Amino acid sequence: MARCDHAVGVDERLRVMLPIIGERYGVVRGALGERIGCERDAPSGALGYYQMLRKVGHCGLTRQARASG
Repeated sequence: MARCDHAVGVDERLRVMLPIIGERYGVVRGALGERIGCERDAPSGALGYYQMLRKVGHCGLTRQARASG
């Protein structure tokens, strides 16, 4: 889920810049107002994804999950 400053339609192709992970491409699969959900062309990998979540401050991992992952 992401936010976008302008209207984006379902099936529209986007380039997205993600912290830690960098540039990714994907297709919009759902849109509700300024919120969109995209299916990315390639997975980022769990480590990069969790590092990105920590950087933006929205990580709901438990201590146990962090220790094992």
